[in-house]
Amino acid sequence: MTAALLRRIGSAAGQAAEQSGSTQLTTRERQILDLIDDGLSNKEIAGRLCIEISTVKNHVHNILAKLGARRRTEAAAKARTRHR
Repeated sequence: MTAALLRRIGSAAGQAAEQSGSTQLTTRERQILDLIDDGLSNKEIAGRLCIEISTVKNHVHNILAKLGARRRTEAAAKARTRHR
């Protein structure tokens, strides 16, 4: 019974976080999202931040998942509207 109660509480907390839009981007993900918003390609972002292109791609994938976006530009637009 206790386990069932804890599952329900955890589930409710997760749903509340999704509804409130409290998905947190890491500092690096926010940096990359800002550069995407500036129109930079993955290669340009990698050069600017001195990281590998594959690392940028991993961050972009995580950003899209966290923001529920299908494209880079959509993620940048969502981020802009969230910060208003």
